[in-house]
Amino acid sequence: PITKKDKKEFLNSNHLQGNDRSNFEFGLFTKRDNKLVAVITFVKLRKSLGHTKDVNDKIELSRYSTLINTLVIGGFSKLLKYSMFKFKDEYEKILTYADRNISTGNLYDSNGFKLMHISRPGYFYVDINKYKRYHRYTFRKNNLKKLFPDNFDPNKTEFEIMDSIKNFERVWNSGNNVYEINIFDYIE
Repeated sequence: PITKKDKKEFLNSNHLQGNDRSNFEFGLFTKRDNKLVAVITFVKLRKSLGHTKDVNDKIELSRYSTLINTLVIGGFSKLLKYSMFKFKDEYEKILTYADRNISTGNLYDSNGFKLMHISRPGYFYVDINKYKRYHRYTFRKNNLKKLFPDNFDPNKTEFEIMDSIKNFERVWNSGNNVYEINIFDYIE
């Protein structure tokens, strides 16, 4: 296990999507100098994402990252196996996503995950002045009144409001490969 502070610093420096809101975070360190070289994080499923009946028996692998410009051979499988032993009494399965714009999902395929389906394309927002990416949930309509009071109009949709803000652009992706693995199949 690693601290949330160490996880945040590592992901912000080494993962394309940066920090997450994980419930569990584990790290892999070098033996020689105790340097953090890989991080894996997990979040409990939320009912708001459509996981109503299986929310209690699955956990989501949210991030896996290695130190930038560093190849950590076997790092993912070591952290995955460690995590599974930690979760085996509480969860049955691990769910995860591979962004089809940047990944083939080979890491999951080669570690026993099963491709469940391919999701529909989704989107995120980019602040072109700050070169910063934001999850679309940040700009749900109920948040826009606080974030952009001058642009907010209750008669407009999220898209219409966000389109009126000059420095934000909506970027569509190609969907995600959705993977799942049964913990007990992996550790037995």
